[in-house]
Amino acid sequence: MGFQQNWIVKVMNCVKSASYYFRINKEVAGPIIPSRGLRQGDLLSPYLFVLGAHGLSSLFNTFESRGLFRGVKIAPTSPSVSHLFFADDSLVFCRATMEEGARVKDCLSLYEKASGQIINYDKSALLFSPNTHMLLMVTIKNNFTILAVQQHDLYLGLPTVSLRSKRLQFKYLVDRVVQRIQGWGNKWFSTGGKEVLIKSILQAVPTFAMSCFKLPLLVCDDIESECANFWWAVENGRRKMHRQTWDALCQPKGRGGLGFRKLVEFNKALLAKQLWCLIRNPESLVGRVLKGRYFRHGSVLKAGLGSNPSYIWRSLVWSKYLLQKGILWRVGDGKSIKIFEEKWIPSMDSIMDPPLVPWDRADTIPIPAANVCDSLFWRYDTKARAKEKIREATPRNKSEKVWKPPVSCTLKLNVDAAVNEDRHQFGIGGAVRYNQGRLMLAFGKQINQPISVVHGELLEIRENIILLYDRCFSDVQVATDSQLAVLAVTTNEDDLGYNGICAVDIRERLKTPVISEIIHVRSSANKVAHNLAHFSFLLLHLLFG
Repeated sequence: MGFQQNWIVKVMNCVKSASYYFRINKEVAGPIIPSRGLRQGDLLSPYLFVLGAHGLSSLFNTFESRGLFRGVKIAPTSPSVSHLFFADDSLVFCRATMEEGARVKDCLSLYEKASGQIINYDKSALLFSPNTHMLLMVTIKNNFTILAVQQHDLYLGLPTVSLRSKRLQFKYLVDRVVQRIQGWGNKWFSTGGKEVLIKSILQAVPTFAMSCFKLPLLVCDDIESECANFWWAVENGRRKMHRQTWDALCQPKGRGGLGFRKLVEFNKALLAKQLWCLIRNPESLVGRVLKGRYFRHGSVLKAGLGSNPSYIWRSLVWSKYLLQKGILWRVGDGKSIKIFEEKWIPSMDSIMDPPLVPWDRADTIPIPAANVCDSLFWRYDTKARAKEKIREATPRNKSEKVWKPPVSCTLKLNVDAAVNEDRHQFGIGGAVRYNQGRLMLAFGKQINQPISVVHGELLEIRENIILLYDRCFSDVQVATDSQLAVLAVTTNEDDLGYNGICAVDIRERLKTPVISEIIHVRSSANKVAHNLAHFSFLLLHLLFG
């Protein structure tokens, strides 16, 4: 695999330096020194396992590139798939011929000699296409000495064959939920304990299947019925009265419910997340396979069912509408957006939506100074909001509590933003002072309502930096009381939204001699800029200095 001999010696020293003892019949036996691997749980074991799997994958790719055997294609333009690895399970695809079967066996034998690992044929199985001739199946089976099966009912917890009755196909999920409840028996649980068990165990049973398939409505109803019976309890085989409907219990706690999941909606959200992964990673294996089969010349959002679609694709298309409701185009160079069809104005589906087009919302879209491509982003990013709450809750002991002159800069710019919710106004203000504290320039300005609070804070910083740039200032330290805005600029996080465009523009300005650094200060050290931002509500624009 191309590793240097020194590196190999060091790794093997780590492997062979370990020793194990075993207690057998109350007597300690050993030591046993491993020579080909480490014990399960060792920190080095996963890396050695991945290296071995990568070597086996390289062998399969080499054999396929030389034409020794061919993988499977689901469409002419889809990539060929010769093998798939899932942890310690491997799926190998080839044509059902004696020649290709022998090539696969040669590949596995070569891997055995190189790695020292041995294929366990007793735990392996052959699966043939229904079109394969019986005599050929028997010949290949005898050559491999592997058991042949008609089909796998479940593989990695998922059905491998699509049945006509989807309720029958996914009935095993209901059986698992019932088995869990019966395993708890007649144990007494408090209401808090039942809530935890339903959320963390019972409703987690179908999660993996729901991320790949659309579960039938009857299956979701059966699982929710079992959860409701467990919640209200059953005595002597008789159900107790359900004092609230399951829909009422699924409401958030702030609305009087208990926050249980509606499985149908959760199923759709998980599948929409898979579609989002296809959009973000179009060059992944599954993305290239599906693109060659269902949307060869378009995007996944414009794709339909197509002819003879698989059940997985039907499930993904079912969730597409939910994804389309929440995504928005971030305007970059504008080459990928159809302005009359795509959603690119915040809080609008398209500019053709009745009754009037709120062009003031379009004015809040920042125009990037750098060359940035158009990109889709999720407008309801709860993960980003959670990060904002965490960042706001972090202590700011090192931040300035009172105004201090800059240490290494000539000038200091304090900026702030203010919101008037009653009038839907947003104002920004700033004050430039010498390092002795003497005021040099003060200004305030009203801007259109930003897309979010953090977006408004970043707009405030960018507008003030542009003003300094136009007035030919240099060596200026920028101070703001928004920790989120500072973190968005100083940390190179990949933000696909409009915050990312503002942050990229500010970073580009930081490379010029105008701005030296951006720091965070307390609100008490930013009072002048705060008052100027509020004073801008009285006037559209003010400038002193």
